Amino acid sequence: MNQKKVLVPFSFNPGEEKALDFAIHAFKDLEDTTLTLFSTYMAVPAVDTQSNPVMKRMTEGESYLASELSSLENGLQETKEYLVSNGFPEDRIEVILRERHNSIADEIIEMAHKGHFSYLVLTRHASGRPPFLGRSVHCKAIANLKDVTVCVSV
Repeated sequence: MNQKKVLVPFSFNPGEEKALDFAIHAFKDLEDTTLTLFSTYMAVPAVDTQSNPVMKRMTEGESYLASELSSLENGLQETKEYLVSNGFPEDRIEVILRERHNSIADEIIEMAHKGHFSYLVLTRHASGRPPFLGRSVHCKAIANLKDVTVCVSV
């Protein structure tokens, strides 16, 4: 049996539930399919906070960012619970949260390539406006991925 892998990037934006619901309905009954919830976060830059009194106040910001990261982790676990409560088997769900080094689109493309995913489920954020700089995430993914079925919910 050839295992299929589904990548679902998730960033807690409005409308992403559509992508989750699509993935649940399309893949939950396929026993040879796993789903990976994927999210990234910006790294906290290393700052010497002991060098002067002004910099010592930076530690407050660092603790805030640490709590934000914890909140992201909890949110992804809640999203996993949503998938499970809607019928997706828990043993076929993986959650990946990693530091972002590139654009979101590049991170998704890299994950899809390195993880040998068969499917990518994205949400198109319907703002009605073109992106400020560059192409949208789904356009860039479609242009750069081979042998990956890209599903875009609107």
